Amino acid sequence: MPASTIAICSDPRTFEAAVQRGCSIELFVTGKGQFRAEVISIMLPRLRLLRGKEQLSRIAAISVAPKSLLVILPVDPERPQTCGGVRLGAGEIMTATAGERLHLWTDGPCFWGIISVSAKEFASYGQAVVGRNFALAPGVHCLQPSQRSLRSLVTLFRAALRLTEAKPSTPVNSDGATEGLEQEAIRALLGCVSTATVQANPVAHLHRATMARLDELLQKGGRIPHVSDICVALGISSRTLQACCRQQVGVSPSRYFRLYAMRRVCNALMRSHPGTASVSQIAKCHGFTGTGRFAAAYRRQFGEFPSATLRRDAT
Repeated sequence: MPASTIAICSDPRTFEAAVQRGCSIELFVTGKGQFRAEVISIMLPRLRLLRGKEQLSRIAAISVAPKSLLVILPVDPERPQTCGGVRLGAGEIMTATAGERLHLWTDGPCFWGIISVSAKEFASYGQAVVGRNFALAPGVHCLQPSQRSLRSLVTLFRAALRLTEAKPSTPVNSDGATEGLEQEAIRALLGCVSTATVQANPVAHLHRATMARLDELLQKGGRIPHVSDICVALGISSRTLQACCRQQVGVSPSRYFRLYAMRRVCNALMRSHPGTASVSQIAKCHGFTGTGRFAAAYRRQFGEFPSATLRRDAT
């Protein structure tokens, strides 16, 4: 059933839950201040349109769901994201196919737009409209469509958002105002893909692959390895790792590892009970000392103190 929602998020975990579908997302807040974000979601039978507004700098690690395709739009070119190591320009879009993982980071407030579509249905539609030779290249690609095609897609995207903002509790097609919206959006999306030129960036491509392997190592249990151990495991130099992290996530390797370790603490707190575990014990197991500084950094990343996570998720 087509539906639309507007979520006002005061903590990163609420934000992650609002975005999930067609992809999974892990948010690492890097800016200081009170987290606040708005996510508009428009669910159609074959498409999902997402528009976000965020106030703080952050890193978002996105994994595209099986059988899905993501298209990232330049909704606000004055506040762009760096997507997969590429600063998304005003006339560009980013595509990511099923199973891909990429990182999107910002250095301040940002607006963003994402379209999620069934890869199989999109391919079938493309073959019917464009021709039997239509195929979307797998992987992550920065594309520059024709100005006309991109303008048409962004216009439809913004029109759907205006309808939702005007009547947030009303299904998007209940009054007939958006009849044919989905077909027009898919057609516009096909127009963008079929007219686009690929903006090749071999270095970004190599660094994306390195970051995917790095995340696999960081997702394993135990303490986060030292930088030197990571370099040995990945078969790269510390200088290459530094350049990779700066391009893909906008921070140093040690900062990224610390953010990842903080997420591990959060997961451990959610699995624990306050009667059998303490915040300091769990934090120490993941390499954190200094209770006050740790608690402040945790609150910045997750919107609450670690003690609150331990109490709330144990109930």
